[in-house]
Amino acid sequence: MTLETTEETGVKGAPVDRSERQLVVVGSSAGGIEALATLVASLPDDFPASVVLAQHLDPNRPSNLTGILAARTGLTVETVHDHSVLAPATVYVIPPDRHVRVLDGELEVLPDGEGRPMPSINTLLSSAAEAYGND
Repeated sequence: MTLETTEETGVKGAPVDRSERQLVVVGSSAGGIEALATLVASLPDDFPASVVLAQHLDPNRPSNLTGILAARTGLTVETVHDHSVLAPATVYVIPPDRHVRVLDGELEVLPDGEGRPMPSINTLLSSAAEAYGND
């Protein structure tokens, strides 16, 4: 398995042409930390897809999920910020107090949604299906 990179940079984790992009989206409940850690630990360092993780957590408590996962994998692991550009071999962790939508090659942080668990796994999965379609 080889990492897809752009011709301009040839750098691991660099954005990839749309036709080459691959995306894995995973949602879990608060009890899913070990399952998420096992998942990212099993991925090779040159994994060709972006991985976006949404886990229901208490929005009033700080989350250590990014650090926990980074310690278990050679992939880049980062917390999602508004308009994070998706890159291969990178794990994106959605903060516990935000909803995120997948757009064309990036992640958009949405305003707070009252009355719904955060992050909304349904919003994330639906938007990923719209952005990536049947590809």
